[in-house]
Amino acid sequence: MTAIENKQNLILEGVYILPSMARDFEREYLDEIVSVFIGFSEEYIKENHDSGILANQSVIEFREDDYPGSPAKLIDMHKEFNQMSLITNVNFFEIKKDYEKEIALVYSYIDHAIKCFCD
Repeated sequence: MTAIENKQNLILEGVYILPSMARDFEREYLDEIVSVFIGFSEEYIKENHDSGILANQSVIEFREDDYPGSPAKLIDMHKEFNQMSLITNVNFFEIKKDYEKEIALVYSYIDHAIKCFCD
């Protein structure tokens, strides 16, 4: 909560905060948090596994031992993540076809949510 108290922006991956935990923060902090969860559709994983997902897995941070194994296992993980997001009613965006175009919608959502905080 120090980041909120210090008026800092902080991005955490879903491996740190799962959808089931997203609403567990104190009310005063929840009002300052933009929670967004992103997953891949089965079709996206099948079409982009090697050239997109594997090729870019370490672009932001090194992830040598982090990969789940096979496309089928990744598909199962993302289906489970999607279900968890639906059950907990969090903001879930699924990348289905065009990563760049669809991630821009996520950015737009975040930008709009932040502007609402400032108003």
